[in-house]
Amino acid sequence: MQKLKLLIVDDHKSARQALVQKLSGEEDLEIKDVPASAPEALSEAMAKSPEIVLLDVKTRIGDGIGLCKKLVNYYPQSKILVFTSCISQNEQNRLNETGAEDILFKDLDIQELLTAIRALH
Repeated sequence: MQKLKLLIVDDHKSARQALVQKLSGEEDLEIKDVPASAPEALSEAMAKSPEIVLLDVKTRIGDGIGLCKKLVNYYPQSKILVFTSCISQNEQNRLNETGAEDILFKDLDIQELLTAIRALH
């Protein structure tokens, strides 16, 4: 079975660690990396060619919506799944315009997150 390559981008270390812990046990997923910043995310997307990028756009270290747009433009083979704690309607509209596949909130059950990830493949 070929594993689905997943890149997790979140500026909170504990959030990245929790996601890796929850998702790395799934037989059909391969966590490629967990960058904390936009430059790291772009570099890892280029190097690892993930099928899905799980992206927190509410970040202290850069413009998450701008990063989403760059990922969509530079790496169209990667589907962007926004995973965030809160977002305004204006931000949702901007993300929809960038080409993000879906917007999910961090209070989501892990099984619902897995379902959303797998639905993109």
